[in-house]
Amino acid sequence: MSRFKKRSLVLMVVAVFLLVGAAAPVMAQTKNPDEDTNAGAMIVDFALIRPLGIVATLGGIVLFIITAPFAAAGGNTDQTAEKFVKSPARFTFTRPLGHL
Repeated sequence: MSRFKKRSLVLMVVAVFLLVGAAAPVMAQTKNPDEDTNAGAMIVDFALIRPLGIVATLGGIVLFIITAPFAAAGGNTDQTAEKFVKSPARFTFTRPLGHL
């Protein structure tokens, strides 16, 4: 992989993490699952939020692999996996469509 592609990939991952981090307070305001969601919220969720969640999950896997030796030495591998991998995966794949 060329040097330019590597830098571009790293910058893209950092940008996604910044965007997801900035959107986290908005995403934390969960709605009642029984409430009716509108089509606009579903479209935004499907077209924008879910792809960002997938990228965040993949980036979390990469970060977890990088930090795994340090987490194992510190005895907090489960917490690291929860924050980097499980939480973004849960948000992306188990949440109802349109429920931010």
